[in-house]
Amino acid sequence: MRFKDKVVLVTGAGSGIGQATSLEFAREGARVSMVDWNARNLSETVMMIEQIECQSMHFAADVSKADDTKNVVSTTLQKLGRIDILVCNAGIIVPGTVVDLTEQDMDRMLAVNFKGVFLYCKEVIPHMIKQGGGRIVNVSSIGAHRGGRDRAGYCPTKAAISLLTRCMALDHAKDSILVNAVCPGSVDTGLTRMTFADPLLRAEKTRIIPTGRFAQPNEIARVILFLASEDAGYMTGAEVVVDAGLTA
Repeated sequence: MRFKDKVVLVTGAGSGIGQATSLEFAREGARVSMVDWNARNLSETVMMIEQIECQSMHFAADVSKADDTKNVVSTTLQKLGRIDILVCNAGIIVPGTVVDLTEQDMDRMLAVNFKGVFLYCKEVIPHMIKQGGGRIVNVSSIGAHRGGRDRAGYCPTKAAISLLTRCMALDHAKDSILVNAVCPGSVDTGLTRMTFADPLLRAEKTRIIPTGRFAQPNEIARVILFLASEDAGYMTGAEVVVDAGLTA
């Protein structure tokens, strides 16, 4: 019960890492506010949360829309009183080279992957300052540190998250707000199952992972919880790579 009486806001909570993170926080006593654009996916997370008997809220909202973000944050504060931990997890992949990607593809990845983090931090940080501190964990990727074929849009947006994490960590250390990032490798989520739908492509991807398997979402979630906990009280501006040694 490391997070008893804490309020956590998680974006992209309808599936994958966001869903697992919401459930892990709930199991450890937190009150959880969850956001996802996909209402059907989000309802699945809500049903799972209800089985834990955790106080929670949920919003079908677009993280790239400022009005949606303001509504989520203000309603969470009104109903739950505070936001102690923000997990910016929402993200999308549109595979392609710079030649293949359309302007709309790039705009959408920038809007969800990067602008969404900016908007939520912009809204939440002033409240964290007023309450005397908080924790922010951004979900980046090992793609922030290495290139990839057909990732000309995805990798740069994740690199932007990593650099924004460092900037915010420096800006708000004086406010007792710790800002860190998690950089997962290959995780078994709906997003990666769609990306690696071809069995041969998935087998090739699995072959180069030293442990020979994709991560489960809860394995990434537990690292997120660590960064949000008192155990990581002297960490800020850090990027924790969770990739089973792939980048090694």
